[in-house]
Amino acid sequence: MINYLIATNPLPPIQPGILYEYILAGNGVFVRAARAGLEVMIPISNTSVRGLPAVEPYMKLSESKVPRLTLEYILQEALNQHKAPGVCRVCGCTDENGCPEGCYWIEADLCSQCAPDHETALSIPTDLVEVMFYLDKEFGGWRLWQPEQIQSGIAIEYKPENSLIELHSHHSMGAFFSTTDNDDQQGFRIYAVLGRITTTPTLHVRVGVYGHFWKVPAKWVFDLPENVRDIDDPKEDEEVVWEWI
Repeated sequence: MINYLIATNPLPPIQPGILYEYILAGNGVFVRAARAGLEVMIPISNTSVRGLPAVEPYMKLSESKVPRLTLEYILQEALNQHKAPGVCRVCGCTDENGCPEGCYWIEADLCSQCAPDHETALSIPTDLVEVMFYLDKEFGGWRLWQPEQIQSGIAIEYKPENSLIELHSHHSMGAFFSTTDNDDQQGFRIYAVLGRITTTPTLHVRVGVYGHFWKVPAKWVFDLPENVRDIDDPKEDEEVVWEWI
């Protein structure tokens, strides 16, 4: 069931049985939802409505952040799945012994130095794959697992599950949500992308409420390792700016 509210001060609590609700406030339109472990109110339209009180967006996790060791494990597991031995069918170079001039994989058994048009080829090794991870609250901690998935270098086919956090990795690509992600991520949970894992690991996090999205600082959800950067972590004395995405 979907509910519609005119903002009051304070707002009433979310009623049981409500899937989500739209709130018209003095500073825009918001959507609010709650599930086990998570309650959010996110902005979806920025406008001014005279006579109504303004409200502030929020995200509340009922438990602690995802531990640093868990994110370190995700990063290492993604790196492990991205590495596959290969031998070039032309020159015989391998992952361990590449061409003297440097090379990358154009095909699973063809390096860039031996490909006729390697100068214009996409420099994403074909043996690298994206990986999907799920996290959920369990016994006061976090449970981590990988769903059944068909992986490739640019996409993942998987069956969505009702996890609290859905995280997928990119390899040499940055941490961003694609149009395919926007189409697939139609549930109510926290979504994350871990990009550039082979060089400078970067994390991009957003909350999704049935097709509405709000970007949030990664440190709200994860205890970040020193080698993982929030995609746009503000300085401690800077205000977090709302972003409609």
